[in-house]
Amino acid sequence: MKKEEKRCCQMCNEILVGRIDKKFCDDQCRVMFHNRIRNERVPDLKTISAALRKNRLILEDFKKAQSRTQRKIHRTELIQKGYNFTYFTHHVSKNQFGVFDVSLIEENKEEYSIQY
Repeated sequence: MKKEEKRCCQMCNEILVGRIDKKFCDDQCRVMFHNRIRNERVPDLKTISAALRKNRLILEDFKKAQSRTQRKIHRTELIQKGYNFTYFTHHVSKNQFGVFDVSLIEENKEEYSIQY
């Protein structure tokens, strides 16, 4: 007779009881295991997403403050609000880049236009 092999939870190493193909002791261990694997693959994803959302909200605030479709804004105003020029979702041209549905056009080193 074949000796029964003890199986352990892939997350907490607790001995498993039940189905032969069981990998986790409970749903909490299963979810924690898969979250850990996902976070190891893309550790900066949350940071990047948060920065993009913040940039978009800052541009949205400027949109609410003005009535035209374009407005010139100084770089210092954007920085004071917390805008991070490192993060954008797409590059339209050499001096134009976007954050989701809003484009930021570099007029010169210190002045930008916001296009919606």
